Amino acid sequence: MSSEFKSGKDVTIDDLEKRMAKLEQLFQGSITSFVPIFEKIKDGLPNIATKQEVKKIVQRVVRETIASIEYKFSPIHRLKVGDKVVAKWPPYEGKKENPWLAASITALDLTKMVAKVHYDSGFDHDKVKESQILYAPKRPSTWGGHGQKSRGTNSVPPGARRVKFPTKVVHAPQWNCSACTYLNPDVNTACVICNTPRPKKTFIA
Repeated sequence: MSSEFKSGKDVTIDDLEKRMAKLEQLFQGSITSFVPIFEKIKDGLPNIATKQEVKKIVQRVVRETIASIEYKFSPIHRLKVGDKVVAKWPPYEGKKENPWLAASITALDLTKMVAKVHYDSGFDHDKVKESQILYAPKRPSTWGGHGQKSRGTNSVPPGARRVKFPTKVVHAPQWNCSACTYLNPDVNTACVICNTPRPKKTFIA
């Protein structure tokens, strides 16, 4: 570790960039490049940062980087109606900004192999592909929203898993929203469309 870090002195972005360049040279043959990771770190820091500020932003970026990789090796989840997920917004495909957004599965079309998705921001899309969905039951409802740090194109919530469409749709119990009449999965305690609380002891088989 360098003397600047040991002594607790302020560290400039230029200093960090030089050190990261040296690491990049050392690990030139590595699968994972340090460049995109460093860019995320640099974006989160002021021009001059203290040791604690550097440590905090590096830890956050490392957590996000691990999350963006680990889902590719996690067990595949069999998708079903009512699942909380993060999903891409199909019109963003191929664009520079294409974040994973907090959403829920409202219907599955196994003939066309697409899902109808309700995004927590209030929008719906009925042609979301399997590859555009990750199972993420613990994701915040704000994930991927405007102004959020999770807005990054490859920012994935911890514990996210790839999904597989089922071979047939199993119709789980549902309940009818008293406000907007939307038919919700039995597991939901509030309507995914208007957020009205579920009526007590009410469901449709």
